[in-house]
Amino acid sequence: MPDVNSEVGLLQVAWSASSEPARRKFLAELFRDVVRPATTRRGGVVVADALSSFFDDSLVRGSSADRIQASILYAAYVRWCDVRGEAPLSARRFALHLKERGIKRLHSNVRWWIGLRFADRKASDAAR
Repeated sequence: MPDVNSEVGLLQVAWSASSEPARRKFLAELFRDVVRPATTRRGGVVVADALSSFFDDSLVRGSSADRIQASILYAAYVRWCDVRGEAPLSARRFALHLKERGIKRLHSNVRWWIGLRFADRKASDAAR
């Protein structure tokens, strides 16, 4: 009998007490809400989303006054991927993923991503 005083034991009891349709629904929701957002498809193969790691390692969400030139941000991402042996997304797919994350783009004489800044100065300098 699982230890109901531990989180894992409690989950085991709940899992064994639930019906097959309830288990299927739980797994479908888990995949939809947790697994799928953290992965992306490349060439029909599901791989970890390097973009999320790049964001965590290199960027900070800032105010609307913060902005990064689009070409510099993409260059920093490509360099980050190269260092880690990851295959970078194309510039177009990279931009689509930024838009999906709610990041706004501004067009002037150059393109900017608004509300982002590099976590440290080295990251922005390395991209230039």
